[in-house]
Amino acid sequence: MKFRWFVMVACMASLYVGQVCAADAPAAPASEKKTAIAEPNIEDAVYVKKRKLPINVLYKSVLLAFENNGYFVTSEPNIGKSMQSIAQRLGKDYNRNKLEEIKSMVLSNPWFANKMANADPYLLAMFPISVTLVQKGEFTTILFVRPSKVASVSKRGLAVADEMEKDVIRIFENIL
Repeated sequence: MKFRWFVMVACMASLYVGQVCAADAPAAPASEKKTAIAEPNIEDAVYVKKRKLPINVLYKSVLLAFENNGYFVTSEPNIGKSMQSIAQRLGKDYNRNKLEEIKSMVLSNPWFANKMANADPYLLAMFPISVTLVQKGEFTTILFVRPSKVASVSKRGLAVADEMEKDVIRIFENIL
């Protein structure tokens, strides 16, 4: 069960990494195109909302909204700065999608954590939750892995994950 959950999370992460800016990626030449395989819609696994706002403005709004709705911010990693610190080692592989800024917030909600601990303790691996904001040009994109997709392997934990997912999305929708 643990391994299957890990594989599912790894697959979702690879979908996220491969498609954050898929619209901006150049198309493969016709000679390199392979037989079409239906790709999953990334928004099935990751909540994606793009807004025409600077990242710092949207980030402050998201942060305040979570704090006002019972979530505690446990850390605020600046992923873009971390990547920039190893840019020389990454060489030409560094930031090929030309993302201007990547910030994340790691959030805890003790009420949902307790509910999940009671429903399926293995799914506490989803806690704390994280939200990532990515700026490219004048747009900032909010990204959030949908807990219901991770918890779909657990009959007991799915209801809690779905409730938490709906709560987080409600918070996003109220500020956007």
